[in-house]
Amino acid sequence: FWTNLESALQTVQSVEMNKAEVRATIMVLKSTKRFLATIALENNTNLESALAHVQDVCIFLKPLPVDKIVTSQTFGNLAEAVDLIFGHLPKIRFSKNYGLERLAQLVEAVSLTFASKLSDIYKVRAGSLSMNYSTFMT
Repeated sequence: FWTNLESALQTVQSVEMNKAEVRATIMVLKSTKRFLATIALENNTNLESALAHVQDVCIFLKPLPVDKIVTSQTFGNLAEAVDLIFGHLPKIRFSKNYGLERLAQLVEAVSLTFASKLSDIYKVRAGSLSMNYSTFMT
């Protein structure tokens, strides 16, 4: 979500705000010395603040290794993935816009994903543990 929002805001900032119609309107306002209206038009979008907010959140979330939990096939890989995720969580201190309430929701979602993957791995392992030795070796 956040990476899509970031790319959409960057597109709006680079493409939409530079369209001929928008530039022409701003030039007309400047030539008629309507500086207040020009500033209001340029700053009323709050595009820069929205982009800064999204980039701040993306800096925290992009390196979060959730995919390592999802792709784990063994208990060892799963343990390593959980260690990586919980090692990444203290980096929340550097984010101004990602609050503790959202972090708690993120930890809850990661925990649910972990529990689901742990159950899946256990089911695969339990199936191989319950078969007899001769079948297991073939």
